[in-house]
Amino acid sequence: MKNVGKKYKTFGKNRSLRLKSFNYSQSYRAYFLTICTTNKEAYFSKDKICSKILSSLKTACEQGEYRLLAYCLMPDHLHILIHGEEKPKDLRTWVRDFKKYTTRVCKADIEINKLWQRSYYEHIVRKDEDLLKKAEYIVNNPLRRGMVNRREDYKWQSILT
Repeated sequence: MKNVGKKYKTFGKNRSLRLKSFNYSQSYRAYFLTICTTNKEAYFSKDKICSKILSSLKTACEQGEYRLLAYCLMPDHLHILIHGEEKPKDLRTWVRDFKKYTTRVCKADIEINKLWQRSYYEHIVRKDEDLLKKAEYIVNNPLRRGMVNRREDYKWQSILT
């Protein structure tokens, strides 16, 4: 019997995409994160909103004891490379708090109830991986997408030292 037109979920609301036995509050661990907007809406096409998101990101990193190594804010998603300091906040809690805060901050500028898509993509950077290569991959996203001719022409990306 064929299931014509039936959609299948790959995970439910109660199923976490995170590794069960992994310690997400390890000192000196790097993460490459991608956080998408709800329904891939291009909410980040206005300078005022982009400024609020990046200001919130920098504050969240300081408060959560994460060093922001690179970021790229695309119209419908955010790429970041962060590195935990001595006692970083649990990554899952940090992302949840960041998403909640930025939704609240941006509500006045865009009429939304939900800014971010459920969950996020995380890549736990291994010790043998090159952080600079990861950072360059992140900031080259607008170039790969054909949004600019030179990486430097895109305002909402940076590799921080």
